[in-house]
Amino acid sequence: EEMGVVFKNPIALTDANHAVLACSAAYGAEAVDPEWLHLKTYGYSSFTSAKEISEARLSYHMDGKVIRFRFPEGSGMSDSLSISLFQGEMPVGYLTVVEKDGHMQLMVMLAKALAPVLSWEQKSSELGNSMLQRFLEGGSLSDEGAQHFLEQRGWTEKDSFRVYILDLDGSE
Repeated sequence: EEMGVVFKNPIALTDANHAVLACSAAYGAEAVDPEWLHLKTYGYSSFTSAKEISEARLSYHMDGKVIRFRFPEGSGMSDSLSISLFQGEMPVGYLTVVEKDGHMQLMVMLAKALAPVLSWEQKSSELGNSMLQRFLEGGSLSDEGAQHFLEQRGWTEKDSFRVYILDLDGSE
């Protein structure tokens, strides 16, 4: 709510799996757009929105840039700015400001300040931690957590997966 004084727009903080950790209480479920209604009602980004956000982030994934989402006029969706929060090279969350034209530098500073705290706070929560990170660390997921992870990406249990780990710090 204190960030709302600066941004004067709806703000949402989600974890790496698009689960809402915090969002502006000053904006009711129906006060913004269909995606805000979904966030407020279910506590997660919609699968469509999560997919669009993930695809848009591919080119920005490791550099911490603010991404501007613009939607066609008449779509009922509000333009927004979003930035990934990283702890090291692993995404731990996303900060999104709805319907704002500026404040990109402030979002970068907030993302850097929030990422270490968010990473530390969410270590014990299955859904609060990046599921990909849990897999890489040899962790397990509940059936519900695994199903959510697959559905967000449009995958099924029958799909084949490969994970490549590059260690550029090693001598080989």
